[in-house]
Amino acid sequence: MAVTKLSFTKIKAGAKASLRYYTHRLTAEGHRTIRDIFDQYDRITKNQAYRKIDRAGEYVTFVRMIVSPDPNTEDKDRNLNLRDLTRETVKRLQKILRKKRTIDYLGIAHTDHSHHRHIHTICFLYGKIDPEALRKLHKAATEESLMQRFTLSADLAAERPGYHYTRKNPTSRPGTFRQQNGENLGISAW
Repeated sequence: MAVTKLSFTKIKAGAKASLRYYTHRLTAEGHRTIRDIFDQYDRITKNQAYRKIDRAGEYVTFVRMIVSPDPNTEDKDRNLNLRDLTRETVKRLQKILRKKRTIDYLGIAHTDHSHHRHIHTICFLYGKIDPEALRKLHKAATEESLMQRFTLSADLAAERPGYHYTRKNPTSRPGTFRQQNGENLGISAW
């Protein structure tokens, strides 16, 4: 299951401090680095991210979220697109909270200091997140990771002669990959 951790602040300086830490955290080798910052549209600079925080309304809550796909199942090949995973998870959060307005966010992918690739995200949220919404968010992050894994696995099966993907119900996502001789490869969407 994708791990989703949350913390909250209403203080802009706290959001900026988090952004600074996420961007410059040491690598596994102990080197200081500068990681890319992205929002729902594209890559942005640290100064643009600071301005975005400064321009946030007075009633905004900065939700610091970590989405970490399971390295043993969801991200075993370390090839999930973490930006897409973030974008889709935040879209699901918007649906869970029934927000009409797009939730702005800043994201920083950490792929170099741990065997757990993960994304630090600062969401700009008006309102609160209740415990039920947190449970739904955790489930949504897992589903998005697995859906991306499913898509990558289906593409892989299409590229390999002798392998094919089967589903019991053509309109559902889950299925298994088999060799043409029927041997189950143990790969499934979920």
